[in-house]
Amino acid sequence: MEYSAADVKRLREQTGAGMLDCRNALVDAADYEGAVEILRVKGAKDVTKRAERTAANGLVTATLEGNSSGVLLEVNCETDFVAKTELFQQVAADIAQAALASGAADRLAVLGLEVRPGQTAQELIEEAGASLKEKVEIGRFARLEGGTSLIPGCRRPSACWSSWIRRPPRSGRTSHTRSRPCARAT
Repeated sequence: MEYSAADVKRLREQTGAGMLDCRNALVDAADYEGAVEILRVKGAKDVTKRAERTAANGLVTATLEGNSSGVLLEVNCETDFVAKTELFQQVAADIAQAALASGAADRLAVLGLEVRPGQTAQELIEEAGASLKEKVEIGRFARLEGGTSLIPGCRRPSACWSSWIRRPPRSGRTSHTRSRPCARAT
């Protein structure tokens, strides 16, 4: 197949694969769709290589529905650089939003959720891992339900949640929880 630099660029933007991988796929394939399929299969093979790696970095995302329910979702990856990418953060946000909407109770239920039309959370994680070339997995998951507010004495829960999540533990404590009410409560 004849190809140009624009074809390589378009394939790279669509799949997230490296430039050399895209060029080789275009050479081996009969058409553009065949090149996409070759890269998808190659990405699936690379996932098995990454299965043994440790995914110790990542992010925790919080999604709220009003003042009375929310989810905390930890999505792990191998490096902090990947955790800062827009793709990784969007995947985490999409999964958290789907978990909140569906009422999923645990991590295994979240993996089976349909996050995007025709795509489960597990498939989305595998696709992101292939695109980012790292092991990506769901760590911990918590669903929080409450009466009028999840955080006692807080009138602006989204601001309170972000301050609770981002604040490092005080010296000598291993927990991120606080015993005093939110400063924004008054």
